[in-house]
Amino acid sequence: MRKRSVLFPMLILGVLLPAALPVHGDAADVSATTIGIYVDAGAHPSCSSSAGAMFRWMGFTTRGVTAADVNAGAIEGLAAIYFPGGSSPPYIQNITPAGKAGLLAAIEAGMAFIGTCAGAMFAAEVQVWEGRRGTYGQLGAFRGEAVGPAPGVCSRPSGVCATDLRVTA
Repeated sequence: MRKRSVLFPMLILGVLLPAALPVHGDAADVSATTIGIYVDAGAHPSCSSSAGAMFRWMGFTTRGVTAADVNAGAIEGLAAIYFPGGSSPPYIQNITPAGKAGLLAAIEAGMAFIGTCAGAMFAAEVQVWEGRRGTYGQLGAFRGEAVGPAPGVCSRPSGVCATDLRVTA
C-alpha cells in the first residue's frame, strides 16, 4: 500500500500545520488516522464534542487528549491534534514548557495542528486580546498574531467570540 496525503479542510478562524494528513490506502479510508481532541481545561465542551463528531463523520478515529498527556509526551500515533475554542489561558498555564516543546517537535515531525479560536490563539507566536499583547507561554507554532475578539464577531454578554489570525512573513 502506498502512502498518500489527503488535504484537510482548514477550520474557520483556525490554523492547520501542516496542511495535509497522512493517509494509507484509499483516500476515502481514513479510519486508521487518529486525531487527538484536546478535552482539558480551557476547551469548551461543545467545541470539543462538535469537532469530535465532525472528525468521526469524516471517517477519522478520535482520541481525547489532556494537558497531562501532552506534558508526558503521550501524543504519539496522532496524525493531528485539535485544540478547540474556549479559553487559551488554561492551555498556556497547564501545558508545561516541556509539553509545549514536545508538541512542537511532534508538529515539526509531521503531526498536524488544528486550532479554532482559543486553540489558534494558543498556537500563535503572539496573542492579542482586547488590545493586550502577550507572548507568555504561547506555543509559537506559527509566526504571527492571533487577535481577538475579531471585530463584529463577539456576542456579549455570552462571551462567544472569534479570533483573527495574522501570519507574519
